[in-house]
This record gives sequence, C-alpha cells and structure tokens, in this order.
Amino acid sequence: MRSCRSHSSIISRNVALTRGFFSSSRLILAGVHRVFA
Repeated sequence: MRSCRSHSSIISRNVALTRGFFSSSRLILAGVHRVFA
C-alpha cells in the first residue's frame, strides 16, 4: 500500500513539473514571438 501511495505521489509530482515546464516554455515562446514579430 505504502509503495503504491508513494508511486502515485511521484506521478502527481512529475505531472505538476511537466505542467509547469510547459506553461513556462509557452510564456517564453510568447515573449520571443512578441519580441521578433
């Protein structure tokens, strides 16, 4: 049970990191597009 719970917490943390990475990369791409466009 405990290993399964820790595995799910690791997955949720990975999902949060991926979501934050995509949002930050989207903001960076929007800023670059605004600068060069």
